[in-house]
Amino acid sequence: MKQSGKYSSITFVLLVLTMIIYGCGSSSEVSDNSNSSSNTVCESIAGTWWVTDTIDESACGGGTQYDSYEATIKQSDCNITVTVGRDSFSGSINGSTVSWTGSYPAESGTVTISSMALNKAGSRMTGTANWTLNDGQETCSGSTEMSGTRI
Repeated sequence: MKQSGKYSSITFVLLVLTMIIYGCGSSSEVSDNSNSSSNTVCESIAGTWWVTDTIDESACGGGTQYDSYEATIKQSDCNITVTVGRDSFSGSINGSTVSWTGSYPAESGTVTISSMALNKAGSRMTGTANWTLNDGQETCSGSTEMSGTRI
């Protein structure tokens, strides 16, 4: 797999994941889903977040990469939409855990987020995302450690 463009793809994935992590960060507002059949209570994570990623691309021929970016999270009950640049992703909140998966086009192929678990700790969110990069000929996998803060 070519190395050029891989880092951009992985960085984007990490950005989105970080946004999700930050989204659950610092608000004490609660959304009471009384209209929902599950009556789950979810903390408000809507807003703009600053996300920092540490990306392990070693299995893709790279090393450790770092990225920081801004993400916007919209929320309806326990469902969220995360927007980073021109891309949007759907996810959910369960207690203090944010989960989200999805795919997006990258310079060197398609990045697919296979799993993610972001946990709230005070006014910050931290967690890990696992992803794969497929350039049409080869597939490699990596992980991203994320942390975020509401801005």
